[in-house]
Amino acid sequence: MSKLNRQFIVMQSFHWKWGLVGAILLVGLGCSHAISPAVRQGVDADVTFGRVLQSPGDHAGKRIIWGGEIVATQNQSDQVEIEVIQKTLDSAGEPLQVDDSGGRFIFIQPGYLEPEIYSKGRRVTGAGKIVGSRMGQVGEREYLYPLVELEELHLWSEAPEYDYNPYYPSFYYGPWWYPYPYSYGLGYGRDYFRHRHYGHRH
Repeated sequence: MSKLNRQFIVMQSFHWKWGLVGAILLVGLGCSHAISPAVRQGVDADVTFGRVLQSPGDHAGKRIIWGGEIVATQNQSDQVEIEVIQKTLDSAGEPLQVDDSGGRFIFIQPGYLEPEIYSKGRRVTGAGKIVGSRMGQVGEREYLYPLVELEELHLWSEAPEYDYNPYYPSFYYGPWWYPYPYSYGLGYGRDYFRHRHYGHRH
């Protein structure tokens, strides 16, 4: 076996081992939740969004965990209000990126939040207590918003965009393939992963 072949085998083994470590870390992170265990313990699982929407007053004081996509963030003199389109949450408390929703609600907390960060379309998950409801409008239609006084709030990162790169054959994207020196993740090269913050190369 030539020296070059031995170096290639050692290099592939190195990347495979670190890829396995990365996969284990990702699984571990997937088990964590956006809301702390102490707050989650006080959540009433029977208080669903649909039930609250039908009669918010009957559930006042109940602690819930809801999430979804921000419609607007409005700072007032002593508090901030976040209008949210409700979405189903996964096991980590992350809102699913689906088109269906049970309706809208409003998160409330003291202080200030930057509207350019907590902006329209960003996803949030919050835990807090139902404190009633308020009539508002969606377009020209009146709408009854459940109000949630926040105890914890989590803003999710914007989802990256994954673009197919025609310069690499299909086998390049296998789960354990690491073409040196461009390996940056579990089987995806540097030119494959491009976050929309940085734009697309032309």
